[in-house]
Amino acid sequence: MKKKLTRAEKGELTRKNLFDAAMKVVGQVGYRDTSVNDVTARARVAQGTFYNYFESRQDLLDHLLPELGKDLLEFLGKQVGDATFLEREEKSIQAYFQFIKEKPEFYRILMEAQVDSPQSFDTHAANLVSNYVSALQKTKEKGFLQAYSEEEFEVIALILLGARVYLSRQYCFKNGKATTVPDHVVQTYMKLISGGLQTAGDNNGNSMPKPRQRLRTQTPYDCTVVPAPDGDFAAIYTMSFSLASIAAAEADFYLQQISADFTRRAMEYLLDDGASVGSVMTHLSRHRPAGKMHVSGRVEHTSTTEGVLHVRITDHSAPAVAHIATCTVAFYNSRPV
Repeated sequence: MKKKLTRAEKGELTRKNLFDAAMKVVGQVGYRDTSVNDVTARARVAQGTFYNYFESRQDLLDHLLPELGKDLLEFLGKQVGDATFLEREEKSIQAYFQFIKEKPEFYRILMEAQVDSPQSFDTHAANLVSNYVSALQKTKEKGFLQAYSEEEFEVIALILLGARVYLSRQYCFKNGKATTVPDHVVQTYMKLISGGLQTAGDNNGNSMPKPRQRLRTQTPYDCTVVPAPDGDFAAIYTMSFSLASIAAAEADFYLQQISADFTRRAMEYLLDDGASVGSVMTHLSRHRPAGKMHVSGRVEHTSTTEGVLHVRITDHSAPAVAHIATCTVAFYNSRPV
């Protein structure tokens, strides 16, 4: 038997129906040509009911974009999950494009709100920037983005959010209809992000960010190259201390160091001179090894001048193979293979 809705639940459902109807109407005819009658007709509620929830037509329109913004953030959160750093950024922009594909009205509402409902636009923008800055702060706590100060995060958030808006305008619509964004758009965005955020210099002009002061300053591992199948490269990294015994952010920092060191060695061994890194995607598991790690790399050429180095880090000292991290390095070769 279907559960009977409470009065509060019925009220929330009616309010949601009015927002959904307003989204469709504004998406079709724009803010200025949207009337209360159009919204209530689409929502299938009486005009008198409308004024139980909103004081006026403008009151509804002033709440519309922030409400859609909440839906957007919820959608992004579900798609991104607990992904780390660059993986999070890639999943986030893919989810943003998918949200617009599913709710194409959002883009028109966003654009027209700047003129017809500036209050709602300001609220929406503040919510998105705040959410983005919070994500960047958490990323820094995990050992990344050490070249950037807290005050710079708002600038980064505004730059990247602005990029999404203009990329949406250019690639999310074709012949007036929402469409799938081409793969090269996300790939180019990630190339820029990995080259800018990941390798940015510090305020003194150094090419790589300095580790936080609390991290150990000496290289805490030894690397021994071990036999591997043709076309592969492998090594054993032995830590001078257990990664399981230190803070998660510090352990992640050293895993990133090992990944970068192995990538350099593998590219020197497997590729011709002149190969350069385009982007790096790293995913860390929650497992932290006590001693030795086995790291293997395999090259996959995607064209005559481009390819991917797949890196896998496992716990060599565990009784059973335990996955620690994977790293995907896109590279560009100056000489065709």
